[in-house]
Amino acid sequence: GSEGYSGLNMLHETISTRDPVALLVDAENLSHSFAQVLLEQARLYGVPTVRRAYGKASSVEGWEEFGYRLMPTRPGRNSADLLLCAQAMTLALHENFHTLLIASSDGGFAYVVEQLRELGHEVIGLGGQQTQPHYRKTCTRFVELRLLGVEPSQTIAASPIAPIPAIFVATQIVPLIRSILPRSNREGKWGTAKWIEAQLKLDNPDFLTAQYGHPNLESLLRAVKYFRLDDANAELKIQDPHPKELPPPPIPSAETTTIPPVPARSENAH
Repeated sequence: GSEGYSGLNMLHETISTRDPVALLVDAENLSHSFAQVLLEQARLYGVPTVRRAYGKASSVEGWEEFGYRLMPTRPGRNSADLLLCAQAMTLALHENFHTLLIASSDGGFAYVVEQLRELGHEVIGLGGQQTQPHYRKTCTRFVELRLLGVEPSQTIAASPIAPIPAIFVATQIVPLIRSILPRSNREGKWGTAKWIEAQLKLDNPDFLTAQYGHPNLESLLRAVKYFRLDDANAELKIQDPHPKELPPPPIPSAETTTIPPVPARSENAH
């Protein structure tokens, strides 16, 4: 009826009047195989009217196929990073972009992100698993690309990234995952590795498997040798072999059932 038509109009107005957002990509750090998933993430925050890929000519090649504007830089150290930072400030201060998305695993962008955030802007970071925790915390929100279904092998390392030191024993992951698996709505309380890692991130945004001495969750799970693993259908699933279950309520027996006494009949009763 008219209410449904009105609701559709309101939805259309909401979508058509969404604020523009700027998507700025460090193409020397990420390959163009990320192009589509980056656009999909940008659309969660608005309309990506500005989408640019920064880097030397060989790095930005291919991004144009996904509608990105190529921003090839002059020769020189950190040229792409400097140009991206300069244009991010221009977009925020002079072109009224409230939300900017910076796609890179390079923690060096923390300075411009801090400046933009202090000026009241939202900065969404998108990067790989190796992105340092301090940069993740600097962003208004950080999205790990691997959790969106993009393989980390597609990342281009522009410069060596210092490995994250292991600070936990691998087996310390066991109680964390055991507390997560009961949340699964799958039969048998199985959970996929991707889902479990997303839950770990929800519980602790700074979670990294590298802190447990392993490059990814599958490697970590196979090393601890505690959980049941099923990698059929090209999807790793995990189950707790000893799930924590509440004991069933006790069933009262005839011996323990208390029968209330029958009141004694008065001798004077007629």
